[in-house]
Amino acid sequence: MAVTLRYVFSIPTAKEGEFTKWLHEEKASLNEQPGLIGGKVYKSIQADSKFNFINVAIWESEEQYRQAYEKHVPRAKARLVELGAEITRGSYQVALEY
Repeated sequence: MAVTLRYVFSIPTAKEGEFTKWLHEEKASLNEQPGLIGGKVYKSIQADSKFNFINVAIWESEEQYRQAYEKHVPRAKARLVELGAEITRGSYQVALEY
């Protein structure tokens, strides 16, 4: 069963450009991961939002996500620390469609 992953990021305003550049650099690598159905990164339209970016990705399974996570997490964590990011993560399955 497909699983939706949500990452909410708080990126310092001065680092937003670096963050989006890094995301673009990582895009090709992410798209090559087995089990990734697709994803989107959203940027808040409210300038004073604490959490200014949200990444929503859909994976074929939690296991396939975990395998990709294990492969990419060390490099990603190091970069996010450099950017001063605060992150909240969650895994979800559809409860209601409308």
